[in-house]
Amino acid sequence: MNAHFCAVAPNFRIMELDLDTVPWYDDLVTAKPEIEAGHLLLPARPGWGADVNEEAVGGHPSRKR
Repeated sequence: MNAHFCAVAPNFRIMELDLDTVPWYDDLVTAKPEIEAGHLLLPARPGWGADVNEEAVGGHPSRKR
């Protein structure tokens, strides 16, 4: 959603992504962000471009601290 907003904002310059995360992070959604030559490609899928993968989320329950 943010990528589409930034694509049409005339004063937008840089959007950061947190790439240093847990190895299973991309499993939590049905389509991970596509990056090519340092640029985020806008998804052509409807809505947010991805859905939550409920099964993967269930496999990583929160922990008490």
